[in-house]
Amino acid sequence: MKDNVILEVKNVEKFFYGNKKLFQKDRPVVKAVNDVSFTINEGETFGIVGESGCGKSTLGRTVIRLLNPTNGQVIYKGTDLATLSGEEMRKLRQEIQIIFQDPFSSLQPRMPVGEIIGEAVREHGLVSKEEFDDYIDQVMDNCGLQPFHKDRYPHEF
Repeated sequence: MKDNVILEVKNVEKFFYGNKKLFQKDRPVVKAVNDVSFTINEGETFGIVGESGCGKSTLGRTVIRLLNPTNGQVIYKGTDLATLSGEEMRKLRQEIQIIFQDPFSSLQPRMPVGEIIGEAVREHGLVSKEEFDDYIDQVMDNCGLQPFHKDRYPHEF
């Protein structure tokens, strides 16, 4: 591994298999991601662009192992993610995340903003229960949101 490489994706594939029907020779297969490779170095910004339905989200979910790849390797800071346990991956997801461009599909429309922010904080135990509300208020302030925005839903912005 080069010193400045953060993420290497090597020949990653993600296929989804359907059920074999009567008189079919093979199970139907959808090749959602087919032989994708790239490297991201420290300090780089990286985006994945393509038409709707081309596999961008599936690739992102496969890279962070929300979906297991059919083939290929994902190496983060020198560690093959396929070798990590579920608990190790859960902890690592504090460092690696997908950021979707469309906020309407990224944010849960039935949750107020304060709960959306607090969900990951609670899940990863980032602050104590006593500091939780103050932490959410600070994050909102850093984003230019007022405390009363905590109870608003994404569509209200």
